[in-house]
Amino acid sequence: MSGTYDVIVVGGGLIGAVAALGLAGAGRRVALVDRARPESQPGRLGMDIRNIACSPASRELLESVVSWDALDAASYDRMVVWEELGTAAMTFTAQEARRRELGWILENGPTLQMLWSAIEANDRIEPVFGRVTAIEATEKEIQLTLDSAPLTGRLLLGVDGARSTVRELVNARQETLPTGQSALATVIRTAREHNNTAYQRFRSEGPLALLPGRDPTLSSVVWSQTPEQA
Repeated sequence: MSGTYDVIVVGGGLIGAVAALGLAGAGRRVALVDRARPESQPGRLGMDIRNIACSPASRELLESVVSWDALDAASYDRMVVWEELGTAAMTFTAQEARRRELGWILENGPTLQMLWSAIEANDRIEPVFGRVTAIEATEKEIQLTLDSAPLTGRLLLGVDGARSTVRELVNARQETLPTGQSALATVIRTAREHNNTAYQRFRSEGPLALLPGRDPTLSSVVWSQTPEQA
């Protein structure tokens, strides 16, 4: 493709990939810009350390752009939550919510690979690999200068992460609010099966969550705590 794109999406992660596919599905011509095609990097146990908890609404969004069955999500139908001392706990079940599942856990890498396969098969999306070095806006269009090729579009969508080049180049105001927490993320194999249950313990330093994987003995861990402890 060439000429003026309806939308230029900068950032090919999960949000940018879903946005590009959704815009293409609405009939728009899209350029998707990133430095390189994302790679999948499974951890030592064969499960990606980065995982996404997916709600029914998020599933509906993903299903609108890619086959849900191809995403190979791990479902959970029970959630157990308790506070630090263990004196109070709550349990939520899918049956109580009149659902088959409460939600799903998606591995970041495989999900992104499936989205990119759909992007590369879509003739309304052109992946463009390069680094954005300048942005100029007029009343009618946006012009991007890349180290690979210039691009022109009617709308620019910057979803290129916490250290966004787009935000920096357009001098967008940002406000950073410290949470006083850092999170450790990993994958563990447990002696007992997780039985499609998500566990979350609220500690004074931050929550500790165990999220079930597709393997019945693998769980994704997100442990929030003070930066010093982390």
